[in-house]
Amino acid sequence: MNIGVYSPNWVGDAVMALKFIGHLRKKYIDDQLIVIARDWVADIFDNHPHVNKVLPIPSNELKGAFNTMKTGRNLNKLDLDIFFVLPDSFRSALIAWFSKSKTRIGFTGQMRETFLTDQINLPKEKIHRSEKYLCLLQPFEQIEEFQHVGITLRDQEKKWAENMIQENNVESPIGLLIGSVAKSRSVPLGKWIEIIKDKLADENRFAIIGGKRDAGNAQDIIAQVGNNKVISFCGEFTLRESIALISQCRVVIAADSGLGHIAADLGIPTISLFGAGDPEKTRPMGNVVKIVTANVHCSPCGNNICTNTLEPMTCLNTITSAQIWNSYRDIHN
Repeated sequence: MNIGVYSPNWVGDAVMALKFIGHLRKKYIDDQLIVIARDWVADIFDNHPHVNKVLPIPSNELKGAFNTMKTGRNLNKLDLDIFFVLPDSFRSALIAWFSKSKTRIGFTGQMRETFLTDQINLPKEKIHRSEKYLCLLQPFEQIEEFQHVGITLRDQEKKWAENMIQENNVESPIGLLIGSVAKSRSVPLGKWIEIIKDKLADENRFAIIGGKRDAGNAQDIIAQVGNNKVISFCGEFTLRESIALISQCRVVIAADSGLGHIAADLGIPTISLFGAGDPEKTRPMGNVVKIVTANVHCSPCGNNICTNTLEPMTCLNTITSAQIWNSYRDIHN
């Protein structure tokens, strides 16, 4: 059979969907597994041993009703027997319907039911998002001794990153993953400067890793702390290259972001700074993950923009560098 999976649309959610991919492969051992993903998250599934094919969809092909229908019809050629729709959006269910897949499985809500052959109710209890996706595999049976397979880099990608780190003289750096799509989850620049200037940071070198939107903030940080301690790898690299660079860090300190999920999935010790987000639902999953939060009265709020006008961003501003470096010491002891 041909099994399709419509990936979540954000990097962190796509990483959290890898557990679903693993269980899906166990259930359909010999079938073709095809991941359909927006182009900015498709790299998460590249080279994954459980995935037979990754089909990236350019963002401009999803703008407007006509392009959405066209995208769905273009999937007809895949001849999908089963199509799992992981996002909750109306658009994703519509695409699945136009694909003419025989079985279309997704969550209820947003008037999607007409387009799905199998409608799964969203779980009422609070569960981690990686577990939420597993609800689509009903009836779901926990696989004993399940071995998670996460993001899989090629040897040449690792070698490229090793060379890049060596050329910039920042061997075994602490990675700073400063960016987040949501403003309410973006750690203020002053907090990053405080972390780097902490006395416990004196013997460390830092590598800021991120996208184009992070490049300006990275340079502002470097201007405050000096380029002898910090280097920026922002704005010049693809997502796969950023993943490879993260793999060379001995530990990362990350905003609540997609790159933070990537670091944890790669097995890099990850210190994740949470404010608006709820770690019970979306904490990065990995072997060594420390969640740092101030647990203020208004968090987790779940908002993408801070609505606390009296104490803007208090959830992240009140995290102290001491909390972060204590977590760092716990990791290395």
